[in-house]
Amino acid sequence: MFRLTLLVPIALSAVACGGLSDHDSDLATSTSAPIAFLRDFGSDEEGTRNKLVIVNPDGSNERTVQLPPGYDVESFAWSLDGRRLVFPAHPPGDDSWRPFLYVVNADGSGLRKLMRLRDYLSFPVWSPRGDKIAFDMQDDGYHAVWVINPDGSGARRLTPGYDFSYPVWSPDGTKFAYSPYEGRGSGFWVVNVDGSGRKRLAPGARPDWVKGEPAIKVGKGWQNRVVGPDERTVVLNGPILPGGDWELGILHIGQENVQRLTENDREDVAPSFSPDSKSLAFWGYQPPAGADDPIPPGDIYVINADGSGERNLTDSASDETSPEWAPSG
Repeated sequence: MFRLTLLVPIALSAVACGGLSDHDSDLATSTSAPIAFLRDFGSDEEGTRNKLVIVNPDGSNERTVQLPPGYDVESFAWSLDGRRLVFPAHPPGDDSWRPFLYVVNADGSGLRKLMRLRDYLSFPVWSPRGDKIAFDMQDDGYHAVWVINPDGSGARRLTPGYDFSYPVWSPDGTKFAYSPYEGRGSGFWVVNVDGSGRKRLAPGARPDWVKGEPAIKVGKGWQNRVVGPDERTVVLNGPILPGGDWELGILHIGQENVQRLTENDREDVAPSFSPDSKSLAFWGYQPPAGADDPIPPGDIYVINADGSGERNLTDSASDETSPEWAPSG
């Protein structure tokens, strides 16, 4: 399902995850915020078994969230204070397309099962205050926005059923905005967290907390972009000639020159900024030998936003993907 990507300013607060080691001195960031990622623990006839792993930015204190055997984590989202994660996980067997929604602390403790979802798409999003989680769940043949408390109570549907963009929370966490598909009431709608006050905004209007992507000019080859927490730094990603490998570049808003961050024979994708926008985590893997060959296992890397200090954070035989730096620390 297509979704409109929206940029949201967030207030950051501290998270206690331990200090940086001497090994981490080559990182420009001074954050102690951890990085979460997915690790493939092997496949069987029921599919790939991804688990959620959390690690400090110096590679220390790696911890795997312990789920029942056979569970497969599909995605995850940090709370805005960096203290917890929410994620859907599929159980093994015939009902694996119906995941459970979980919450866990950043140190790997306190795992809590919230509820069973009705389909595999959920895309949970924390409220700024951390007291609610909005998520997508199919209902009556279409998708609707639901909310739930982090302790598993208070689950309720807040929107009619149709396809829509990710819900974007207001800074005070009392309401959120969403945008349905064309033909189903396009434009932005706003609803209170208790389900009241749902209203459609005028065509072209959007709440002041919903930010559009900044207007930037980039050269050929760059396809994806992620704006840093400082809202001034943009990491670019794309297949760059002559080799055509996916590489990373950095651009400061207001400038036109893109600085290359990586230049190698890897595919470097899925970048995620540190809370201060000074460093990035990303997924790097070697391209397959042939068009029909599987993608070789990849690793999680970290690099400074000026291109220095690159190193392999995981360096294992397993496939590690989807790094996300905790948003504060």
